[in-house]
Amino acid sequence: MTESQTRPGDILVPDPEPPDRSHDNAFADTSLRRIAARVPADLALTARLAWHTDPRTLLVMTAAQLGATTATAFGLLATADVSPPARPQRPPL
Repeated sequence: MTESQTRPGDILVPDPEPPDRSHDNAFADTSLRRIAARVPADLALTARLAWHTDPRTLLVMTAAQLGATTATAFGLLATADVSPPARPQRPPL
């Protein structure tokens, strides 16, 4: 609808801007070293946001995650002790 076709009370919405394509290849141009270097800062930001939002839930979830991790570690240790080796041992020469 052009301005000449508008009626009183119509709301004019401008045409949308074309999308910004300047960041399309940002991930492809990022090295694993740069990504790994950002992990500590991203984790710290996440922890600060979670603490600001709900400290009690953050503590409960952290404790639950530590408990689950500990249980998994003991389960893997128990499994490793009773399962046969994946490769048979070679006899000594």
